[in-house]
Amino acid sequence: MFASLLLCVLDGHSQTTANPPALPTIPAKGMVAYKLHKQDDEFAPCVEYSSIENFPLVANMITMDRRFLSVQQGQIAYRIDYPAPNEELLRDEDITRLEKRIKEYETISKRFRYSAKLLAPWIARFRHELDMMQQGLGRAEGHWIPRASYAYERDREHLRAKFEARKAEILHGRGTDPNAETPPLWASALEAQRLAQQLAFRKAFKEKVAAKEVERAEEFHRTTDSKLTPKSASRLAPAELAPDTSLKIDGELENSGNLQR
Repeated sequence: MFASLLLCVLDGHSQTTANPPALPTIPAKGMVAYKLHKQDDEFAPCVEYSSIENFPLVANMITMDRRFLSVQQGQIAYRIDYPAPNEELLRDEDITRLEKRIKEYETISKRFRYSAKLLAPWIARFRHELDMMQQGLGRAEGHWIPRASYAYERDREHLRAKFEARKAEILHGRGTDPNAETPPLWASALEAQRLAQQLAFRKAFKEKVAAKEVERAEEFHRTTDSKLTPKSASRLAPAELAPDTSLKIDGELENSGNLQR
């Protein structure tokens, strides 16, 4: 979508460099170098495939000339999976990846002599793509566009989508409750993750408090029940079972006082 808005007419030199090296109409999916016997890597056969099926012991391939080829896994010396011809190239990390690819393909071309002819178009293509990116261009949806303009348009569309989602949220009364179980629609991925963590912490805290309240209630009932249970006679202390002799002793003291008079 952004690429169609940002297509620009390049000058004559740019138009010349914008045409990548020609690849097959139906590009190969990858290349395999294999050994039929104990031979040097330099003389190992190399073949490009349009499809491959990997099994524990063998790899079954359909080659670009429509032949069926079955190679034992132990005989495969090296395998390369080609990238998509129109893969997106917009970030600085893509420049680093292209540089690594060029170095890898050149190394394999020197190690396996029969792979040089197969990998040469890809090496030329990677160098062309690297040159385009170093000029400030990037590829999106199969078209070369200015990377800075694309980033600007992408961020603007992202902010516009957030604004529209937030406006719809407010008009429909959704997502305004901070205690909602789902993050609001306008939240970014990072904000949504943060809100999800907060909701999980709040839920765990509520469960902990509820469990503590249940534990306290059970402790209260156990204490109250033990106090209200009547004590049996066998458990009473001897002092509680002895008769009250305080009145008898007081009467004897009073009688002895009268005798002395």
